[in-house]
Amino acid sequence: MHSESKLDLDYYENIILFNSLLSQEYLSSIVEHVDISYFNDKSIKIIFKSILNFFKERGAVPTLTEIKTRLTLDEEKKAFNEISSKLKQIDSNFNKDELLCNTEKFLKERCLYNTIVTTAEKFSQGKVDPAETLQEFEKAYAINLREDLGHWYFEEVDNHIKELTTIYKAIPTGWKFIDDKCEGGLFAKTLTVFAGQVNVGKSIFLGNLAANMALSEKNTLLISLEMSEFMYSKRISSQLTQIPHNKLKEYTPELKEQLLHIQRNINSKLVIKEYAPKSVTTRHIDAYITKLGHKGFKPDIVIIDYINLILPTTKGQNSYTDVKEISEQLRALSFKHNIPFVSATQLQRAAFNTASPGMEGIAESIGLANTCDVIFSIWQADEDRELGVINLGMSKNRFGPNFGQTSFKCNYETLTLKEVNPDHFEVEDPQSALNEASSALQKLTN
Repeated sequence: MHSESKLDLDYYENIILFNSLLSQEYLSSIVEHVDISYFNDKSIKIIFKSILNFFKERGAVPTLTEIKTRLTLDEEKKAFNEISSKLKQIDSNFNKDELLCNTEKFLKERCLYNTIVTTAEKFSQGKVDPAETLQEFEKAYAINLREDLGHWYFEEVDNHIKELTTIYKAIPTGWKFIDDKCEGGLFAKTLTVFAGQVNVGKSIFLGNLAANMALSEKNTLLISLEMSEFMYSKRISSQLTQIPHNKLKEYTPELKEQLLHIQRNINSKLVIKEYAPKSVTTRHIDAYITKLGHKGFKPDIVIIDYINLILPTTKGQNSYTDVKEISEQLRALSFKHNIPFVSATQLQRAAFNTASPGMEGIAESIGLANTCDVIFSIWQADEDRELGVINLGMSKNRFGPNFGQTSFKCNYETLTLKEVNPDHFEVEDPQSALNEASSALQKLTN
């Protein structure tokens, strides 16, 4: 067996074929990564294709006799005879770790080669998608044949206890209702969605969450498909400093002083990235996160405003399939990057006037509701908007009770949310409060 650092790839085609016939464990480890195009030897291509087809059909490794019975063409029979002769010359005494290491190297190099060739062809045709190309290269580098086989529950009690007490920790949102309902906050490998009607406060929630995360020293990535980077930055500046957003330019010295003070006292970064609506897919978002990682920025949380403005990877038959696909892909990204993803979605028009909308109001896709780990409904009654009250209800929760609601008082001048108990929400001077809120709202809309 060749063990030198530079692998003889053509020779190793024989090694991979031999071990695929020898060990079901080995074949199982490579089946999701290998492609027939990785083999240069025509005879090996024919036989390996037969092995893969058999394995996919029966979940087992075929014998040479079973392979032979499937080969009917003269070319296939000739390939079988050639391979049978070659296999007899291979020593079956393999070091398992070395075998997996070299197989992994083979698969990566052949996958990279195919990607380079395909990219060059697309480039000559003017059809290169940078995000898609980057993903193909990442796919090659991500090949791992030595991944763990899951959590063996009773055999790993100590590890389970350790994870409960040290590793499996939520990221607090800064809002008591959410943190209490979700075992402390947001968890890695989850997708949380705020569902609400138009102009009810979804972006306000997402912006406040981003500010809260930054202040709690969590690297935060905020992706906006609705507002510009400048507009979101303006909102967050106001939320962080409590300077009214429409007066920021009048108080630039104070603004600068406060922001620099915050910067000096926190060890985290906040990145805001804008995209035009329906201009990027989840692949682009994934590629962008990876690019940030190469620049030394790894987010602890990704916030996206919002799901319905993401372009589907493959255009479905309708908006139902599009939204379902996007939500599934976002949740997959939360697993890939091992962080929480948070976004928002619009409610159906029929739910616009519902006092406390449930999951049935989620626009276009019950698939979205099924995919998400946590869904919060946002709504306002007729009188709430002028009073600056935004209501938040629990619609779905994989971590605890899927019921209950709270209310937030929104300062329209700073777009800052303050949680209040809806059962004890009182206004000392209702008319004065109404006038104040109306004035602030007027400034906001102007």
